[in-house]
Formats: sequence, C-alpha cells, structure tokens
Amino acid sequence: MIPVEAHLVLNHIPLIGLAFGLVFFVAGLLRSSEQFLRTGLRIFLVMGIVVLPVVGSGLMSATILANATWLDAHALSNHRLAGILTLVVLVGLGTLSGAGLFTSAQNRWAMSARVRNAVLFLAIAGFGATVWTAYLGGTLRHSELASDRSRSMEALGTR
Repeated sequence: MIPVEAHLVLNHIPLIGLAFGLVFFVAGLLRSSEQFLRTGLRIFLVMGIVVLPVVGSGLMSATILANATWLDAHALSNHRLAGILTLVVLVGLGTLSGAGLFTSAQNRWAMSARVRNAVLFLAIAGFGATVWTAYLGGTLRHSELASDRSRSMEALGTR
C-alpha cells in the first residue's frame, strides 16, 4: 500500500505551500518587493511540480482501493475529479510562475501587471481547489464530515 501512504503524506504539501506562496506573493505586491514576489513565484512553481506525484499517487490509490467495501465510490469519484481540476490549475500556475521568473530574469523584473494579476488569480483559485479537494478526500475516511455535509444538504433541500 505504498501509493496510499505516499498520497496521504504528499497531499498536504500543495495546501501548505500555496498558503505560504500566497503570503509571499501578496506581501510582494503590497510592498513592491521583488524578493517577496520572486519567492512567491518560486513556491508556486514548485507546487506546480509537486502536484504531479500527489495526483499520481492518488490515482494509484484509487485503483488499489477500488474494491474496498468501506469506500464510497461516489465520494471517491468526486475527490478524483476535484483532484484533476486542482492538477490543471496548479500546473497552469506553476507554468505561468516559471515563465514569469524566466522573463523577469532576462529583463530585470519586467513582469507585467497582467501576469501578476493572472498569477494571483490562479494562486487563489488553486488554493480554493486544493482546499475543496482536501475536504472531499477527508470525507473518504472521516464519516463525520460526510454526515455533516449530508445533513446540511438535506436542510437546504438539495439532496
């Protein structure tokens, strides 16, 4: 069960990394600090790479656990789809951050406001997607999360 254990360890890295990256990037924007902006971009670039083994180990884990009687197939499917969406957003964020680092190195910090705004948007979207994916993953083993969600959905009349 190595992929399952690897996934359980690795899945925390993007969430924590994006939080730190956002702190540095926003501080860089507010303080007009090239060092903070670059640090945020480097963290985002690394998160765009780290998400690959997280999703890979998650997909392998889903295959290994496909016949587990305790695992809700619908909840697993939702978690898988959220993970793939998160992968797309974080790879996009990492790619844009890497391009921003590369072009700024060529032109002594010539990163345009559009690129900065796009990075900020993708970082916030990536953080949100990561939080949602983590929550859905938590419902796979933490039945109290799933039951709270079911009760909330019933109260809203959406289930």
